[in-house]
Amino acid sequence: DSDGIPDVIDSTNGDGDADSDGIPDSLECTDQPCRDTDNDGIPDFMDEDSDNDGLLDADEIGDINDLFKDTDGDGIPDVVDPSTGEVGQQGGDSDNDGVADAVECNSWPNCADSDNDGIADYLDEDSSPEVDVPNLAPELEKDLGRIKTGIHGAGSLHWGFALMLSLLVVLRRKSALLAALPMLVASLGANAEWWDEMDLYVGAGVGQSYLDPGLGGTAYEIDDHTQNAWKLTAGWDWNDHISIEGYYTELGTVDLKPGAHMTYRMMGADAMLHFWAHGEERKKGSIALYAKAGLNHMTNNANGVKYDQDNNLQLFGGVGAELYLQRRFSVRLELESYDTDAALLSLNLIKRFGFKSKPRITKPVLPVVEPKVLVIAPVVADTDLDGLLDDEDQCPYTPEGLTVNDLGCAAYNGKVGSLITNIQFEVNSASLTESGKISLNEIAGMLVNYPGVEIEVQAHSDNTGSAKYNKKLSQKRAQSVVDYLKNKKIAETRLKAVGFGEDKPVADNNTNQGRAKNRRVEFILTNT
Repeated sequence: DSDGIPDVIDSTNGDGDADSDGIPDSLECTDQPCRDTDNDGIPDFMDEDSDNDGLLDADEIGDINDLFKDTDGDGIPDVVDPSTGEVGQQGGDSDNDGVADAVECNSWPNCADSDNDGIADYLDEDSSPEVDVPNLAPELEKDLGRIKTGIHGAGSLHWGFALMLSLLVVLRRKSALLAALPMLVASLGANAEWWDEMDLYVGAGVGQSYLDPGLGGTAYEIDDHTQNAWKLTAGWDWNDHISIEGYYTELGTVDLKPGAHMTYRMMGADAMLHFWAHGEERKKGSIALYAKAGLNHMTNNANGVKYDQDNNLQLFGGVGAELYLQRRFSVRLELESYDTDAALLSLNLIKRFGFKSKPRITKPVLPVVEPKVLVIAPVVADTDLDGLLDDEDQCPYTPEGLTVNDLGCAAYNGKVGSLITNIQFEVNSASLTESGKISLNEIAGMLVNYPGVEIEVQAHSDNTGSAKYNKKLSQKRAQSVVDYLKNKKIAETRLKAVGFGEDKPVADNNTNQGRAKNRRVEFILTNT
């Protein structure tokens, strides 16, 4: 009868309906061997319940115009679909393997049979396809829930430690702001340019992140919280205690079960407050502890999971330690918390690029040498031509042109206290600036030529900060000048260091100009 079914298995003449289900045999057997949907050994054209779902094919067909009715719209007719579902549900999961029928059979009747066992994948619980199925059924994906990131909009770790460090600042210098402003004013009013105290820097680091997106109410599980991460940094040292920086960091991808991923990326800026635990400020071998706080922007990318980002802007904080190396390199170990679901422990290499102005070279104040009338005796010589014969000259080889005393030795011919010069230091430090060292070189030269001169180095400050701290700092500065002159071969017995702090102002401490004048070093001649 040319219905496509060999006569030996065709019980009807013409295009019949062997199982009386209302579907012609030629539609239920389009290829040889004939389709057997439920693999029960009875071809569909002879099987009254082709999909073995307990419903007769005759009850699952549509009208004359649509015999292969598809109630749930998954592309598989009801007569061969054990999991019909509801209208508009877009299919069920006939073999309960977690993958929708519409995914495992997207071109019925040519459904995939991955393991070639004669059972279509959408009916086969152990079809074991060789490639991953790209999508879950919509209803199953929805059941897993939505995870959350940026939950609180603020870092959760180490705020107590940062608060403790801030308290130390208050106790030590009253407040960080009051400590910073005088340093800025002092640098602006000094002879060197204001940018001498500043450094730009860049850095790069690697570390381990801790990622913990909110999974409450979902079916997801985190495979591993810790991930490899990297970070780039650029910043500006405003002074020895305060820095401002920006950064970009990739915190890695956290794996979620089943089969999902969430990526974290951070970008932001912060302010840092340094505490010098060892050594001088930013010198080789020095160690600084620091705390930081700032604003952060969080970016997430998800694969195979739906998520809500509660906050993409965060207040974040961190703590760390920095070891200063040679050639303006340093190493940082720091811990940062961006939100309750993201933190980073990293090791960073930092390189600084300083700004230095050209030092102002000032001409030294030379003593006034009064002309001498030289009397040359015919018998006794005057070797150094200082007007005193060698038999009376206790210093017969005084350099030419110097003023001498009654004994023929070089002496400074000036009034006590007339030699006063301003010496500069690094802000809030006893370290001399380059221009300050140049001025001291001139003073050292004068002291070599006049061995009879003795000086008292007096260091003074304004009234910014505590009186105890100011006196201690001024004593250190006076001693720093004495130590520098000793290194220039000036005898220690000729030098004395005295720090007065804020006790002897020469101007009004209520004005910027007055405070700048009060921050000074004076050289007082004590013997000529």
